[in-house]
Amino acid sequence: MLNNLSGLWTLQRLDSELDTLRVKVEEIPRRIQGMNLTVSDEKTELEECRKKIVNLKKDYKLAEVDVKETEQQIGAKSTQLYSAKTNEQYKAFLKEIEHLRHTKSAAEEKMIVQMEQLEQAEARAKVLEREVKDVEGETVGRVQTLERELGELQQAITVREQERATALTGIDKDVVGVYERIRKSKRGVAVVSAGNNRCNGCLNPLPPQLILEIGKKDRLYFCEHCGRILIPTDLT
Repeated sequence: MLNNLSGLWTLQRLDSELDTLRVKVEEIPRRIQGMNLTVSDEKTELEECRKKIVNLKKDYKLAEVDVKETEQQIGAKSTQLYSAKTNEQYKAFLKEIEHLRHTKSAAEEKMIVQMEQLEQAEARAKVLEREVKDVEGETVGRVQTLERELGELQQAITVREQERATALTGIDKDVVGVYERIRKSKRGVAVVSAGNNRCNGCLNPLPPQLILEIGKKDRLYFCEHCGRILIPTDLT
């Protein structure tokens, strides 16, 4: 039974280490995905900003054409003033010219707004270009570090699994079965020490007589509160 108890403690240690290592292994792809998503978001914002610049330039050129056409119309109407035969015709031409001037003024104001928006968008694009470059550079370095860490973790898992297989050879199969059932129901922790007169799994106090019995190392003893296997401290 002594070998079983010592082996169980070793098995629990290895399984706890494996659980921790596997959690870290699972986290790394998620972290890499998060980093890549950040880069993708930055690139998407930059692309949208560039599209906005293209559209603003296009709208500005169209507004320029409208202003020139309106100026031509104002010139034509101004010439027609001299051909007006009646006062009513003259007033009508003036009204049309005034309307065209308002149209031109509105278009020019719109062009000023578009130019301001264009300057802001171009400035933002430059900032985003730097940010994308910086984030991409940082991400490449971090991903490489995480990939190295992943390899080291996988290697550590392989070593622990080999040690676990060796530990299992020294424990009776029925004892291993009990261990596995408890471990499954107790979030991975089936074996704990009985130090300081308490179960170090649930921290409940243990009867003095049970402490003495555990010290005999003649069979498996269980915590009456949490059901975990109790190991004497001199084996831990």
